[in-house]
Amino acid sequence: MTAIAVSALDPREIIARRCARELADGEVVNLGIGIPTLTANHLPADVNVIFHTENGAFGFGAKPGTRDADSDVTNAGCEPVTLRPGAAIMDLTTSLGAMRNGYIDVTILGALEVDQWGNLANWACRRNGRWWPGIGGAMDLCYGARKVVAALQHTDKGGES
Repeated sequence: MTAIAVSALDPREIIARRCARELADGEVVNLGIGIPTLTANHLPADVNVIFHTENGAFGFGAKPGTRDADSDVTNAGCEPVTLRPGAAIMDLTTSLGAMRNGYIDVTILGALEVDQWGNLANWACRRNGRWWPGIGGAMDLCYGARKVVAALQHTDKGGES
């Protein structure tokens, strides 16, 4: 991890940096869409984890440089990532099975809202001019992971709380 002054980071990067501090050496960690994908860029140098992405990669690393990006190797947000030595790529069914069956130690999920009891309101997607619920794999991750971290800003898009 490169040392970056916190004041130079946008709020999403600050949240991702805090999420990275939740991780312990040897854990298998799922990173969801949005702020969670930034967590891989802030992992402390002395912490080695296996990052998982819902779309089927175990063992990915931080974002590559523009020149080294491979559009076939992406995180949950379809952003290019690197593959670390020993990485594995699998189909979606196998990936979802790993999520639901306890192979994930920690999941860091993007969220719309979390209430006082920890209930998670997830995303909706716009398709063909209509909004559709978009729970995705969040329910499988919340069921199967030992620890769930919701990564979200506490403001609207205008920066107001």
